[in-house]
Amino acid sequence: MISKVISSASFRRTCQYVLGKDGAYVLSADGIRDHCPRLMADDFEAQAELRRTISRPCFHAVLSFPPGEKVRDELMGELARNYLNRIGMVETQFAIIRHTDTEHPHVHIIANRVNFRGKAISDSIIGRRAKAAAQELTRGFGLRPAEKKDISCIQINAMSQPEQVRYRIYSAITSSLKGCSNLDELARRLKVRGVETVIKFRSGTREPQGISFKVGDFCFKGSAVDRRFSLANLQKAMASQQRISQESRNSPRLILLKRSSSGFSFVKEMPVKEVTSVFTGILEELFKPEYVNNQIPYELLQEARKKKKRNGLSR
Repeated sequence: MISKVISSASFRRTCQYVLGKDGAYVLSADGIRDHCPRLMADDFEAQAELRRTISRPCFHAVLSFPPGEKVRDELMGELARNYLNRIGMVETQFAIIRHTDTEHPHVHIIANRVNFRGKAISDSIIGRRAKAAAQELTRGFGLRPAEKKDISCIQINAMSQPEQVRYRIYSAITSSLKGCSNLDELARRLKVRGVETVIKFRSGTREPQGISFKVGDFCFKGSAVDRRFSLANLQKAMASQQRISQESRNSPRLILLKRSSSGFSFVKEMPVKEVTSVFTGILEELFKPEYVNNQIPYELLQEARKKKKRNGLSR
């Protein structure tokens, strides 16, 4: 199960999107009218007025499951309510809506960060807390764990513009990083995809200290896009790729030929270390001592005796 917290400032826009999808239906709700997007947004906004100092009272998250995983409505509702409790989104309005428009089962959760008593619910490191909650629930309910981040499981259209840009950058880096040996090469590849690379240097030096990625007016630190994309982690990944590439180039290679009636034809070229184990077995077989019969044939024994007599070696 994958958790994704989506930044959203508008209950109205979020409710309209979540309930407006074909096949969407409400699994569970509390404190709001759940049969109409406009009325649902009105109820959320009315409670948010109790604490006007909160600029972004709308909490919106998605819980996604791998394609093919069977998740009943009752279980999905139970998981979503447990998820809200674990991240501290309690004693407040919420709606849990299931979508059926994709291959992977997923549910949207909308909650009010202003609770029933007008108190604010903290969203400090909410993404990290939500991820930990999803992982605990995945283990506790015996669900399939998420192997990697999968953008196809995220509803991009439901995100705010900054979040959409962040995922565009994530996709561009993921596509560009393979086989990349240095930051300059990565920057060139990203530029083709419309992403600008901004490197921060230590004061008075040309030593890189940090890295950010920019699209239009939006700029994100590498670690804010994904932890793997911090400067240190990118440099480690590139150094590793460069080392593997260098070892591959320097490794002695064998050209395998196939004999036929017309001569020899090329089969393939392989590094020596890849075929060493194969040839080791063949050589061991070739150099294995042959079986020797202790009973020497009579003819050979007689011939040996004659040679000894001629050489004066006879007993």
